[in-house]
Amino acid sequence: MNPYLICPSCGSDDGMKNGTTRRGKQNYKCRVLEQAEKLLRQGNRTVVEVAMQVGYGHLGHFTAAFKQQFGITPSQCLAGHKIVN
Repeated sequence: MNPYLICPSCGSDDGMKNGTTRRGKQNYKCRVLEQAEKLLRQGNRTVVEVAMQVGYGHLGHFTAAFKQQFGITPSQCLAGHKIVN
């Protein structure tokens, strides 16, 4: 995943060059979750595979972050549910 892509729901890429600012870290997390959402929508990977591919080592952390950002769980996204946020 290219961390310099702009995440539409997070705003600009300010602070992303080194990822050290708080805003930069939040934007990076947003981009990671946006990428995860795209991978889940493709439907050819499991939730665990997507979580690992985007850099989450713990499924519970991935699920919580995903639900906080999108309003649905990764499993619901995989099943084709609409994002509520």
